[in-house]
Amino acid sequence: MQEQQQDFKNVFCMEGGQGESSYINNSQSQSRNLKMMLYALEETLDKIQLPRHRPGNKPLLTAADLGCSCGQNTLLIADVIVDHMTDKSFGSKDDDGLEFCFYFSDLPSNDFNTLFHLLPQQAAAAGRDGRQSRRYFAAAVPGSFHDRLFPERSINVFTSTFSLHWLSQVPEGVADKRSAAYNKDKVFVHGASQATGAAYRRQFQSDMARFLRCRATELKAGGVMFLVCLGRPSLHACPTNQGRVQLLYGAMFEESWGDLVEEGTIGRETMGSFNVPAYAATLEEFGEAVGADGSFEINRLELVITSPLAVDDPIRDRRAVGRAVANYVRSLLGPLVDAHVGRAVADEIFVRMQRRAEARAEELVDEMRFPHIDMKNVFCMKGGQGESSYLKNSKVQFRNLQMMLRALEETLDKVVLPHHGPGRLLLTAADLGCSCGRNTLVVADAIVQHMTKLCRRRGKGEHGDDAAADPEFCFYFSDLLSNDFNTLFGLLPHCGAASSGEGGRGRRHYFAAAVPGSFHDRLFPERSIDVFTSTFCLHWLSQVPEEVADKWSPAYNKEKVFVHGGSEETGAAYRRQFQSDMARFLRCRAAELKPGGAMFLVFLGRPSSAGPTDQGRSLSLFGAMFEESWRDLVGEGLIDGERMDSFNVPSYAATLEEFREVVDADGSFEVNRLELVMGSPLAVDDDDDDSHDRRAVGRTVANNQ
Repeated sequence: MQEQQQDFKNVFCMEGGQGESSYINNSQSQSRNLKMMLYALEETLDKIQLPRHRPGNKPLLTAADLGCSCGQNTLLIADVIVDHMTDKSFGSKDDDGLEFCFYFSDLPSNDFNTLFHLLPQQAAAAGRDGRQSRRYFAAAVPGSFHDRLFPERSINVFTSTFSLHWLSQVPEGVADKRSAAYNKDKVFVHGASQATGAAYRRQFQSDMARFLRCRATELKAGGVMFLVCLGRPSLHACPTNQGRVQLLYGAMFEESWGDLVEEGTIGRETMGSFNVPAYAATLEEFGEAVGADGSFEINRLELVITSPLAVDDPIRDRRAVGRAVANYVRSLLGPLVDAHVGRAVADEIFVRMQRRAEARAEELVDEMRFPHIDMKNVFCMKGGQGESSYLKNSKVQFRNLQMMLRALEETLDKVVLPHHGPGRLLLTAADLGCSCGRNTLVVADAIVQHMTKLCRRRGKGEHGDDAAADPEFCFYFSDLLSNDFNTLFGLLPHCGAASSGEGGRGRRHYFAAAVPGSFHDRLFPERSIDVFTSTFCLHWLSQVPEEVADKWSPAYNKEKVFVHGGSEETGAAYRRQFQSDMARFLRCRAAELKPGGAMFLVFLGRPSSAGPTDQGRSLSLFGAMFEESWRDLVGEGLIDGERMDSFNVPSYAATLEEFREVVDADGSFEVNRLELVMGSPLAVDDDDDDSHDRRAVGRTVANNQ
């Protein structure tokens, strides 16, 4: 008997071969369900942009079925795609026919041999009357759909049916008896603790994010995806209520494990270390994952109740029902159970499951119909030029920025200057979260001046005049829609006039443009920016973590307005939000940055020794006095406690390790320099001794909020 922390890629697959419990003989339900959804697949295919004609070759359309397993269903998908796309191209300029390449992809442990034996022979000539012949080139691609499987921009159509509810692993902590998420005396998330449910939900979110990231890279422009996976109704919002899916992986299956524990056949720890790596998401959870990725548009998303259990006479033949249920579950989980307890003990588990299913035969026939999923305007720095405006209260940021200009120049030295033909070279830069003060103009001037020097050095010997090597610049100022761009534009000098700086010296040597939008989303065309900067912004989250303001959640931040000093659950929620947001930021920038480009990022951080609920000196900004001021108003009856509890500052000061972890997980960027810098002290506007002018200090602190 083995612990479940084996390599899933080498163990997890549908039951191979053609035996009684094999997937090929127990996938009739999936087949009937798939046929119910073929119209949705055809609607998806109607969205595809047909590939362009290749001179001297037929147009090639590529498709891949992810999690194909080893039964007939994946062949049905291939035939539908080929038939529909052939009909779609009929009468077009590509009427001489499309060529098709279909990739069958699943884990290395999948029974590809059985699948290959099911493949029809390829037709020598793919005519329109050759319906019984295979009219596509076939290939198997072993690997996890949570990883990259294909070259960039190589696939026109992705499908995945009855697979995406499978997780890449059992969530960490679920099988660890020292963890709050330990799933004691259970083998599935249904009916488990909130901590276990949260762990499963996080694993689903992480896996789906990886899946979408990989597919976004591999899908051709104009391509489509058709996804079907187990789901649960939205009314079952709690992750530990998996709805009817519990009939597959909880209920009788779990009780059968319990039987063997009570009989002494296996130990309680053996059961405790096994967990089914599956999660049935709600439409909202699925849509949230797609929305967070930002690469795909959902044309159709619905929950479909599928056909009942495939049994000839379920009312009279209880044994047939029991056998069908046990074989069906074994076809899905058999290899995992075998690897954990051995074949003999696994046999006993499924024998007991069959008995339990026989006892519930009548209700199971109807109940085992499973739901399947078929596939920023108020937050900104204070504008204007009043006493509490960002323009009048950004001096601390200005002094900190001056300290870091040398690091910015070192970053710019890493930029690979592109070779250019006739005309001047154009370099593009963007400041993300620019706000409406002068600091963003300092950044723009520093970039233009330093990159001009670099271009002049390269231009020596190529031009008679150093200035002939000067590039043109376009600088994009980007912030949320609600940012005060009017004030920012009022600070911009005209081209050739004096720019912001000491005494107004210098000239603006760049074209300027404003780009409204969140830096957690795409803002620019692909491969269009040479340099990204973001200073004093990335600690701002895209939203307050959902569970933090939910009084029913363990992460509820009661009587607080900031993560500092909050519960462990609150800290974990903020940390996850930061990781999710930073991952989105990096994904977007990776798409927008030119090859050889660079990024310079500055934001609030905290020492590595501090946990998520110890935000270090950031508490002086968003906790401490700010939080106590809210409590004052509650105590005075000016606001009620719920009003305070429903407000939380969407900010998180990360450690160097937390930031690097997200960068490494993304994999698109190399960190050349990463350090924690102590900023300058408070900038108090008062001619008197600042240390003695308490009112000036108080006014400055309050205005900086």
